[in-house]
Amino acid sequence: MATKEEQPQVLENKEEPKEEGELPLVVVLRSKNFNLPLEDHLQSHFHLLDPNDSPDELTESFLSCHAHLARALLCVGLTPLIADTLGLHPSLELVVGSSTGVEHIDLHECRRHGIMVISASAAFSEDVVPWHC
Repeated sequence: MATKEEQPQVLENKEEPKEEGELPLVVVLRSKNFNLPLEDHLQSHFHLLDPNDSPDELTESFLSCHAHLARALLCVGLTPLIADTLGLHPSLELVVGSSTGVEHIDLHECRRHGIMVISASAAFSEDVVPWHC
């Protein structure tokens, strides 16, 4: 039997009701020289908010103006996700890391705000770990 901490958390819909056809908002955090994998596929399911697509040079300025309603953040590659950036996202409930590790994500701050963190570690495990007979 799972303890209370082990039971999966269910995300409640804290946003205003969406109009039919409106896509969920997802913030994309990536370095400028790192392409977003599967961008076309993601855009068909989510409204992606990527500061790199903005003429605004300051990521924090862009995020503080536009990201306050986002419930999910996609952290691409090893782009650092620090407490100051997390503070710009008061509605954030989920951080998805596209890499195998999460050492670039401030896990203490995520835990403090009740933000769940997942990574792509299971997706890469067969490719990264040598297979033994």
